[in-house]
Amino acid sequence: MQIRPGADELWGLVDSEQVRRAVDTVALLTAVRDGHPLPAASVDGLMDGLKDVEASHPTLTQEALDQEFQAAMDRAESTWKEIYDDGSWDSEDERNDHLADHMHEARQEATSDRAARAGRFLMELCDHLAETVWPEVTGALRRADLDKAARALKEASMAGKTAPAVYKLYEVNLSVQYESSPYSLGAVGEQLMAFESWLGTEGRH
Repeated sequence: MQIRPGADELWGLVDSEQVRRAVDTVALLTAVRDGHPLPAASVDGLMDGLKDVEASHPTLTQEALDQEFQAAMDRAESTWKEIYDDGSWDSEDERNDHLADHMHEARQEATSDRAARAGRFLMELCDHLAETVWPEVTGALRRADLDKAARALKEASMAGKTAPAVYKLYEVNLSVQYESSPYSLGAVGEQLMAFESWLGTEGRH
């Protein structure tokens, strides 16, 4: 719940009327300071006219996460067969039970890894905006290049709009991890389990 407002704020920070007004003000003051012609259009107008800007931000989908999950499961099964499937088992049931235990542990690990990957991706999006796109905005403004500033702002806006969906991806996969293994979330998982237990108790009264 602490991460969700951050994702929404990220969008607001890079795609807000306040930011665009500030860019217009900086461009105007820079032109006055340097004795250049005043900007002929607002950054809003320039952004509206940009139809060829392609998204430069990293992307992640549930499908890609699920493919990574399945690849991890396939590797786990292959590894087990290489190490343990040597024909030395006393019975087929013993072999299958051992494989089932191994795959259960692998599933728990892959489920946790999938949620962690979704969480890291939100940080990657933040890093992209902070380290790649935003310096383009500020650099263009320093050069009094309002056209390039508008293009960079357009890219920032496109990236920022994905933040709530990226958070949702994280939320969904973290929920799957909790359902699969609450204890894998540490103290948070234990607190949620206790809260669910309390809700169940209260509901019976």
